[in-house]
Amino acid sequence: MQNQRLVTEMTIYKRALIVPPDDIFDVHEFLKNTWDENAQLAPADRYSIETAIIELATNIFLYSEVTGRISCEIVVEIHSNKVSVTMTDNGDLADLELDEHVMPDEFSESGRGIPLVRALVDHFSYENTDRKNTWKISKKIHS
Repeated sequence: MQNQRLVTEMTIYKRALIVPPDDIFDVHEFLKNTWDENAQLAPADRYSIETAIIELATNIFLYSEVTGRISCEIVVEIHSNKVSVTMTDNGDLADLELDEHVMPDEFSESGRGIPLVRALVDHFSYENTDRKNTWKISKKIHS
């Protein structure tokens, strides 16, 4: 019996941002171009992933404490069965435990970001190494 090797295709998209002058509109443009090249992705999958990315990017841009500009890179990997995203930034260590964040009550004006991201994706992690924040999300897709 011969061994068979499973070959899976993966496409990678990267965008480096410096905030300012870049902003959340640049993230939207990057994602629009990514989705335009991957029409096979179901709209519901695209919307979930995009909402999670935009929420994370907004938090990075608004809450990172950086002397000077925020440096952020977004890497989107599209596999046959999932989309994986890695976002890195040069902000200070984020003091948070992802599992401890729960959706606030309906009258709260903030605090929905992390719980929303967790609800939209299958995997969500954060770590800080070498003074760099790394945020990872992934979602199984329905082709």
